[in-house]
Amino acid sequence: MRKTAKLTELLPDKVRQDKSCAIMKFALTVNELKEARNVLLFLSTPTEPDTSDLIEKLNSLGKNIYVPVVDGDEFYVTRYAPGDELTTGRFGIREPYRKVPAGVVPEVAVVPMVAFDGDLNRLGHGKGYYDRYLAGKSVYKLGVCFAARKFGHIPHNEFDVPMDVIVTEEGILSKDESNSR
Repeated sequence: MRKTAKLTELLPDKVRQDKSCAIMKFALTVNELKEARNVLLFLSTPTEPDTSDLIEKLNSLGKNIYVPVVDGDEFYVTRYAPGDELTTGRFGIREPYRKVPAGVVPEVAVVPMVAFDGDLNRLGHGKGYYDRYLAGKSVYKLGVCFAARKFGHIPHNEFDVPMDVIVTEEGILSKDESNSR
């Protein structure tokens, strides 16, 4: 399934930016994100929806932005503001140069996905960092992914944490159909 999803990774830059822009516009309509003070986001890779505009927008609205840091088997969040110095962390993912654990549990986590299904299950990159971090926390989970990576069923187990909503360039997928667009 990861191999199939990876076929959509190499979108031309213009297509990726257009789809990312649509995803972020839909994300900004989610009430939980609008109302949150502290938001966990990810610094996207070239194969994921670009989160830079969303980070800028939420920062301009006065929200506290946190990004993940992976240190060995540990996953924690650290404060981030656009323009902060970055370094390349484990798995080639950008991280803030200053990695100070925040000691804050954000109200909303914007989560990357390799693929997803209609039951809001996500396929991550396979290490389980987000699942372990989110397990047992009262955090609204907003997955972002390209619509072409939707599958009929994502295999999952009791350790996998489903999303509350999934946002694609086509709209918002929610178990509560009144929230789907």
